[in-house]
Amino acid sequence: MKKLFIALTIALSVLTMSASAADVKVSAKVLAAFESNFKKASDVKWAQVRDLYQADFKMEDQKYSAYFNAEGQMVVVARFITEEQLPHFLKSSLKEQAGEGHISYVFELSDEEGVHYYATIEKGDKKQMVQSMGTRKWVPYKKVKI
Repeated sequence: MKKLFIALTIALSVLTMSASAADVKVSAKVLAAFESNFKKASDVKWAQVRDLYQADFKMEDQKYSAYFNAEGQMVVVARFITEEQLPHFLKSSLKEQAGEGHISYVFELSDEEGVHYYATIEKGDKKQMVQSMGTRKWVPYKKVKI
């Protein structure tokens, strides 16, 4: 359930491009866990999303979001990627599914269950979020009218 909530949170912030990090007081446990996992992180901005702490940052020329609970346990990490960084079969099927549409955002979500991919396909005045299902298929995740 937490993964679904986090994926939806990331999807909505990507779709609306209104994610703004507030000034949040982060506990020492969370900061220690973050610094332990992301030693090379830069431009770190913190926000609180319900009962989780969200760290948005850059590392090795890529944008990330990491989510931690109050005990400092990392729950999930999102890495914003290009469609070219997708595994071969997912990249091919995403391009096929997009057709004449434009693929605008792609991100990878990693948690204890594995790695999952999400993408946004724009067609006219509609945006559709899709999620990977297995290694070759994409299924609808969320539709948003702009």
